Formats: sequence, C-alpha cells, structure tokens
Amino acid sequence: MYVTDEGRRSIVRVDVNGSITDQIHEFAGKPLNGPNDLSFDPDGNLFFTDPYGSSAQNPIGRVFGYDWQQGTLTEIARGMRFPNGIVARDGRLYVAETYTNTVWVWDVIGPGRAADKRLFARCPLAPGASQVGPDGMCFDRDGNLYVAHLGTGSVVIFNPSGGEVDRIKTGGVKTTNVCFGGPAHDDLFVTQENLGAVLRIRLGITGDRLNFCPSTDPTHPWRSMLPSD
Repeated sequence: MYVTDEGRRSIVRVDVNGSITDQIHEFAGKPLNGPNDLSFDPDGNLFFTDPYGSSAQNPIGRVFGYDWQQGTLTEIARGMRFPNGIVARDGRLYVAETYTNTVWVWDVIGPGRAADKRLFARCPLAPGASQVGPDGMCFDRDGNLYVAHLGTGSVVIFNPSGGEVDRIKTGGVKTTNVCFGGPAHDDLFVTQENLGAVLRIRLGITGDRLNFCPSTDPTHPWRSMLPSD
C-alpha cells in the first residue's frame, strides 16, 4: 500500500507485514512540503499533491508525477493554494485546489508528466463556512467526477464536461474523501470529519476501478518496475 504521509513529508510504502519505508520524500535535493493525496495511472506511474503549509495567502502547493520505470520525479505545478484530491483517468489528471474552490485538469503527456492546465469545474459556495473547498475525488464508470466538498457537507457530482449534475448530502459539514467499493463496486464510501464517521451510500451506480501501484508479487505485470532489492 502507498500512502501520503504529511507528517513524514513523504510517500510511504506499507508492506504486507506493516513495515513502512519512505519511497519519495524530496525533490531537487529539498524535502517535500507534505503530501496529501495520490493516484496511479494504468502503467503504475504515480501522481500526488504536496500542499502542506500552503493557503490562500501562501500559495506554495505543488503537484508531482513519478515515473516508476525511470525513477524520476517531475514537478507538474507549483504556486497552488492547497492542491488536495487528485485522480488520473483516461489520459488526464484532475486536481482539486481547496482555497480557490476549483478543480483543474491537465493532459498526461508521458510517464509521470502532465501539461496544459485548465479549469475543469468550480465548486459550489457555502456562505459563512470557515473552511470551504474540494477535497478527495473519484470517478464513476461513466466519467462523472464525485468531489468531497469541505464546507457544504456534500459530495458534488460533475459530468465529464465539468457541469454540476447532483449533490449528495452527508449529514455533516466536513466531507473529506470519497471512493467506490462494495461487492458490486456500486457503493460510495465517504469520510465525514466532523462526524468522525465513514459513510456507506448505496448508489447503485458502478464506480470506476482504481489503478493500483506496482506489486511485489512476482507474477504481477508491473513487478519489473520495482527496484531489484
């Protein structure tokens, strides 16, 4: 399992025995800010956000891509106001920027590389909320983007063109992340911070399958991307 560990300022790898190793912890010889979220593409390349310390007044957030075969880390974006949730799908990279209340999209142009940043969607406003903006995200099978919206207490659903099509209320203000799962992969799991809860919403809508990271299983087709040791 690969995890963004803000406190360690690292992308960590947790093996089947629970042992933790730091996989990515610096760029150009300097420590990462503190990663927040990650997403693998179908080839096992990794994209992640690095927002810790950034805010509306301090735009130091970054987005990175990592080429597993070459072992190279590329800075895709900098100067962002808390880049947060991230999803790679169908040759595009989607990133939620919390303090601008927006979701951006890039074209993936190579292993761990993306270009041509443009606006995908603006999220709904929440008058009077002290903390507002998009957080974790996921896709359904039809290409609709589900965005956990911090401050409105909802999951906002955008169609493939970036138009809002629905909202799912979650019973609390701080909706933080979303993921499809369940036996038929048609349940939506939502983390709700102020309730201290993980919610299961039986949508009956099939979610997109996540790409998985390179495995230590010798029969796995991505095994050759890992270091020999």
